[in-house]
Amino acid sequence: MEVIKTFDFKLKEVKTKKGNKLLRIDVDENHFFLEQNINKDSNTALLYQQLKEKNLNFYMFWEIKNDEYTGRVLSACISDKNEFFELAKKLLDH
Repeated sequence: MEVIKTFDFKLKEVKTKKGNKLLRIDVDENHFFLEQNINKDSNTALLYQQLKEKNLNFYMFWEIKNDEYTGRVLSACISDKNEFFELAKKLLDH
């Protein structure tokens, strides 16, 4: 395998002003992804809470670039092969 490009990033656990712990992925000096706050009063937080109840290894991060919310989301699910194919089948059926 040949390395074409290397990306340096850091995964951090941060605490909000209200004491909620979130994951943060630092990509660059002014570019990061912040985990959806499950305790926030919003439809997105409710959706994230429901997804986490189904799979604790599901993660959802919002992109912040140059101090601006971009509206782009990074989602990931750490799963074994069978769980992945089950999820993929559900997504394709809808």
